[in-house]
Amino acid sequence: MHNLQFLPVEVQTSIAELRTFAVPDETIARLVDRILKASEAKVTSLQMDITRIEESLERRVDLIGQKLQADLRTQHGETNGMLIEVRGAQLLAHPQITELRDAFVHSSEFAAAERARLEAKIDEVIERVTVIEEILELKPKANGGGNG
Repeated sequence: MHNLQFLPVEVQTSIAELRTFAVPDETIARLVDRILKASEAKVTSLQMDITRIEESLERRVDLIGQKLQADLRTQHGETNGMLIEVRGAQLLAHPQITELRDAFVHSSEFAAAERARLEAKIDEVIERVTVIEEILELKPKANGGGNG
């Protein structure tokens, strides 16, 4: 009867009651063995159920992992595709950008040359205006000087 401590308290109480009714120890011992075997079978059955559930969960987790990896590969492929498109657009646009840059540099150089030419012309005009102003200032003095 050393296995009695493994039984639930309610079963232990029932066995104590059987003893008070003078049920032979052999009968009680067989009953305890049967209860323990039935409990063990139930525990084994529950363990097997738990094992099946764990295996099912593992399969599901594996399937989810495989799907996530496939999705990641798809996204990676799409990203690579977009990068290839961007690179292609860059290669296509590069000659046009170079041409525009050259045109801009040329127009900037042309504008600088024109600005320098215009500044030179303005300097010439300013010199002529200065000469004309000097002449005009002398003329009234000459007229004023002869009259006065």
